[in-house]
Amino acid sequence: DLKRPETWSIPNSIKCAVICGAITDMADCNQNKGDTYLVNVANTIKLIEKLTKQGMFVTFLSSNQVFDGEVALCQTSHPLNPKSEYGKQKSETENLISGFSPLISIIRLTKVVHARLNIFNSWGNKLKKNKTITAFNDYFCAPVDIKLCTEAIYRITTQKCSGTWHVSPKNQISYSKIATLIAKNLSIETSLVNSCSAKDHSKLEHIPKNTTLDASPTTKLLNLEFPMAEKVINKIAAKMEVT
Repeated sequence: DLKRPETWSIPNSIKCAVICGAITDMADCNQNKGDTYLVNVANTIKLIEKLTKQGMFVTFLSSNQVFDGEVALCQTSHPLNPKSEYGKQKSETENLISGFSPLISIIRLTKVVHARLNIFNSWGNKLKKNKTITAFNDYFCAPVDIKLCTEAIYRITTQKCSGTWHVSPKNQISYSKIATLIAKNLSIETSLVNSCSAKDHSKLEHIPKNTTLDASPTTKLLNLEFPMAEKVINKIAAKMEVT
C-alpha cells in the first residue's frame, strides 16, 4: 500500500521489482494534488530507495505525459515538459530517482490497451444495441497491447537494463478512429459513431498534439516490434466480448 509505507516488508529473496502502483486518473491528480502526490511521488520514492538499498533492481513505470506533446516520437533524452498534474508527478519522480542507483530503469509507456478496457467495452456494448456513440476526433493516443507491454517490462527488468526506455508504436490514432474500427470489427454501421472536438466537449487539462515516443532503442535491445496503432486496435477489437 503506497499510502502506508510503515507496512512495507520486503523479503531479501526478491531480486527485481516493478513499480506499477500509482494513481493514474488525470482528473483525480488535478483535483487531489496532495493525496496523489503522496502516492505518486513521495512514497514511491521512499519505496524505490528502500528497494535499491537492499540491492534490488527496480523498474519505475512512467508515462508519455512527462512531455508536452509538441514533438512526435520523443527520444528518451528529450527535455521533460509536462502539462498535466499527473505528468508533473511522474516527471518529478523520474528526476528524483535518476541519481539513486545504477539499479534503476525508467520505462515510459504510451496508452496500454486490452480487450476489457472500460471505454472500448462501453462503446462496443452501445453499438451492439444500435445506440450512437461519440468520440473525440482531435484527441489521440499511441496504443500498445498489454501483452507486448508486459513482455518488454519483464525483459528490461530481469535483464537489469538500467536507463530510460520507451514503449510505443510509431504512430497515433484518434479516439473517433478507434471507435470506428471497433464498429467495423463488430460488423456494425460506422454511422453510429459520431465525432466531436475534445476542445469543445471536455475538461481535459491538456490536449497534446503528439503522443508517440521513440521506441527504436527498446526494439533494438529486446528485438520486440511495437505494431502500428490501427493493427493494435483491430487485434483488441477482435477479442472484445460485448453484450
